[in-house]
Amino acid sequence: MAGPEVLGGGPDRDRTALLPERVRRATATARRRRWTGLAATVLVAVAAGVLAVRSRPERAALPPPTPAPTFAPESLRLVADVAVGSQYGYALVASCLGPEATRLCRYRLFRRSLGGGSWTPTVLETGQVAGATGPARLFVAADDQVTVVDQPTVGHVYTSPDAGRTVTVHPLSPGPPVAAVLDGWFVDQSLCESCLDRLTVLEPRTGRLHPLAAPPPLGSTPGVRTVTRSGSVLWALGDGGSRLLSAVSLDRGRTWRRLPVGGARAPAELVWLVSDGGRGAYLLIGRDSRPDVLAEFSELWRVGDPTRPGAAWRQVTPAVRPPSAAGLVAGERGLIVVEESGMLWRLVADGTLARLPEADYDGLPIPAGRPVTGPGRVLLAVPLNRTDFGLPVVLFSPDEGETWRVELIRS
Repeated sequence: MAGPEVLGGGPDRDRTALLPERVRRATATARRRRWTGLAATVLVAVAAGVLAVRSRPERAALPPPTPAPTFAPESLRLVADVAVGSQYGYALVASCLGPEATRLCRYRLFRRSLGGGSWTPTVLETGQVAGATGPARLFVAADDQVTVVDQPTVGHVYTSPDAGRTVTVHPLSPGPPVAAVLDGWFVDQSLCESCLDRLTVLEPRTGRLHPLAAPPPLGSTPGVRTVTRSGSVLWALGDGGSRLLSAVSLDRGRTWRRLPVGGARAPAELVWLVSDGGRGAYLLIGRDSRPDVLAEFSELWRVGDPTRPGAAWRQVTPAVRPPSAAGLVAGERGLIVVEESGMLWRLVADGTLARLPEADYDGLPIPAGRPVTGPGRVLLAVPLNRTDFGLPVVLFSPDEGETWRVELIRS
């Protein structure tokens, strides 16, 4: 039997969203402000130059006026997603043209050996798609089966069974309900508009999206907020009226058992669920209760092995914790909490967090804003809000965040 799926880069990563919606909106706003500020700076410099020329004594004929600068459409080349397999780390590089509202992007897959070496291109390359509809998605299974979805809802599914050496392409299309999540399939809610309130399974070899026949029992309010999987175990969480409810399946989604999350009230601004390597699960809750952050680190919950009698959620919220929360990563060395700023913290014991070091680039600290993990304690991340390197950048850690290397993708 195949090993546990590496869902979007790790067996415990929830792929509902890379960051909360408000974080994505804040990122887009910051990017627009940055380009607006750059344009304003250039125009001010041009105006100052014109005034200086006009103020010179007329000892000689003035040179012909300099034409007003013209700005080409915004051009970006950056890493859209990363993932980790059993042999390689993967980076999906986006090459985009045009302003954000009408941006067109083409994606190409790069890989590097987990044992060393540089990033090299594979044959997997997409056509040009509308980047404003949402970023492309990268999924990698533990056996290095790679899947790329270039556009939600109306896109295409690119599948490579051999780490990017050969590729097949299928249109993303709806499929009939399925009883269980098979090996090589992926549970994800961001691939179609109608997937946000139910569990939907991507079958890479056909490009079909299948609804799961048996939905998790999440109370009178239907809908799944977040889901995670490790092997045959699935966890789902939703708003069960005034309280958060979770459900667990031990047989790939065929049957479910409900597990209320203690006194965790609903709704919450952020909920992030990760499987703890088959040993249980963690739930991070962020609330809109502070003016200086988008989602405050409010509560952290843990549940033990669901196969044992009496498994129940208990709160393990650290007394000392970062002010904000943006996600979780469950690695072999412990749970990693992601701040909105991109800083990482490791849960070294229930109730105790330790801050992890940042990557360093010529003396400049680089926060790891979007980390994913996989076999062998390898951690990959995309720097948060950084497009000033001139080349796509991946942060590589061989020891789950204790040390980092800043790696440029030059091809």
